[in-house]
Amino acid sequence: MRIVSTYHPNRGEAWDMIAFKELGSEYYAQELMDANPQYHGISFFEGTEVLNIPYVDEQERAYQAPWRM
Repeated sequence: MRIVSTYHPNRGEAWDMIAFKELGSEYYAQELMDANPQYHGISFFEGTEVLNIPYVDEQERAYQAPWRM
């Protein structure tokens, strides 16, 4: 996994919110969590953390399950 930047979440932000803001879609929340295993188990951030932002290949995510279309 390639890390392209870091992000300092605001107090109260959640994974999906950060994925949408930094990666363009809340559906990248899992990739964001995979890049930050030290924060697994956290639902809402305190605002003191530093998250790794992974590179996401749009073509790898081109397929969506039928129920997401």
